[in-house]
Amino acid sequence: MKTIPLISSSWSFLLILIVWLRTCSCIPFVSSQCLHDQKSLLLELKNNLAFAPNAYDKLEGWNQSTDCCHWSGVTCNNSSGRVIGLDLSSKDIIGGIDDSSSLFHLQFLQSLNLASNNYLQGEIPSRIGTTLSSLTYLNLSWVGFSGQVPIVISNLVKLVVLDISNSRVENAPLYMQKPNLATIIRNLTNIKELYLDYVINSAIGDKWCKALSSSLPRLQILSMSGCTIPEWMWKITRFNLSFNHLVELEPPLTFSNNLGFIDLSSNNLQGKFPFVKSNYYYLDCSNNNFTSFNPDIGNYLSYASYMSFSRNNLHGIIPASLCSAKNLELLNLEHNHLGGTIPECFTTMTQLIVLNLRGNQLDGEIPDRFIKGCSLQTLDLNDNFMQGRIPRSLAYCKDLKVLDFGNNQLDDTFPCHLNSLFNLQVLVLHSNKLHGTIVCPQSHSIWPLLQIMDVASNHFVGELKSQILFKWRLMVAGTTKEKSKFRFLQSSSSTGDDYQNSVSVNFELQYILTIFTSIDFSNNAFHSELPEEL
Repeated sequence: MKTIPLISSSWSFLLILIVWLRTCSCIPFVSSQCLHDQKSLLLELKNNLAFAPNAYDKLEGWNQSTDCCHWSGVTCNNSSGRVIGLDLSSKDIIGGIDDSSSLFHLQFLQSLNLASNNYLQGEIPSRIGTTLSSLTYLNLSWVGFSGQVPIVISNLVKLVVLDISNSRVENAPLYMQKPNLATIIRNLTNIKELYLDYVINSAIGDKWCKALSSSLPRLQILSMSGCTIPEWMWKITRFNLSFNHLVELEPPLTFSNNLGFIDLSSNNLQGKFPFVKSNYYYLDCSNNNFTSFNPDIGNYLSYASYMSFSRNNLHGIIPASLCSAKNLELLNLEHNHLGGTIPECFTTMTQLIVLNLRGNQLDGEIPDRFIKGCSLQTLDLNDNFMQGRIPRSLAYCKDLKVLDFGNNQLDDTFPCHLNSLFNLQVLVLHSNKLHGTIVCPQSHSIWPLLQIMDVASNHFVGELKSQILFKWRLMVAGTTKEKSKFRFLQSSSSTGDDYQNSVSVNFELQYILTIFTSIDFSNNAFHSELPEEL
């Protein structure tokens, strides 16, 4: 009998690979096609909708000759071909959508967006809540719907996002009265985003509070533009109303006795920040238009560890009562109009990690009373009118990473007295009246972690020697692994809140990368040739 030679393992693998590729090439990728009944329902919906004469898109692409899963605004399930998403926003639809519409036969819809159809009229169709039970996203914002929000919305228990913001505030309002908001949202436990801009709500305080705190445990975003914040809402222990259009806080405010979190940042809140008494540990009122706060504010936020009123319109002086906040670790008052001097008691707050007073109108000398145990990691006084010397007692702040005294009127020599700050990474002294040389005698390891040095626009003299530059080893390529790590320079508090440091070096860096290095010696009186190392 003739023997057949064995096929080597490599040839065997190649043969199997060829067979596999041939097999795969014979099986094309199949994407689901729109089901016939789904297409019929969509075409019926189109035929029953009316559009404004000048409407840009009247759904001309919806026709019998194409797959409805490819129609504009339609999303299908890849495996079943059923329509699960419908976006008809900004289509200039006019008239109304009644309960007989074929829309309500698309029972597998998970997302429905009718937003910005200002000429839609009538009430919100009740069949949304009786037939579209799979919805997780419902957007009816800035539509012409008016009248009572139907109770059947409470049947949409899978909703994650609900937006019924109203566009017709005066002549045809949308309201929640019978039933009120507390009743409508009581079953919507999965809601993460709730938008109720300009919707009239008649619920009394206790019912609001109970509804929001118990019915919506996953709530992350609550938008109520055009409304004031009622006093009862401060009973909630964790509250985030950031990035809305709120204009007013309703006094008097009585915060919860439970430790909590409040974020009112990036609104249009104005006037005087109301008198508060609370145990809140986190208070962020940045990016608003507050003009003042109670001089005793520190006495009533004694548990606060994080406090920011940055980028407001605050006038007056910095209240010394802030020193009574014995747990305060981050204080940010940057970019306001605060004047006067820096409270001397700030220098004895050993728990303080970040003090940012940048961009105000502070004057006088920087208090020179820092003590042992100083925990400062960031001290930013840029763009003020500070005078006198750089405090000698800052040498006690061994954790200091960022020291920014730029754009002031300091009259002193180069801060060799701070040569023991081995963690210093950013030193900005530009645009002052500093003078003398920048050579520190008997110092072999001054600021080994320094990555940004800016002493531009002063009166420094002398030679720039390479011996100085080589002490800043992070600025020398290839000398450390630190440069290869892509991280931001942060200051961290004991509560886990990270503060993102920023700095201005000819341009403003909102975030400082640890791989970013910069040296600026310009506009001084240095002489001789520049070192080759530069």
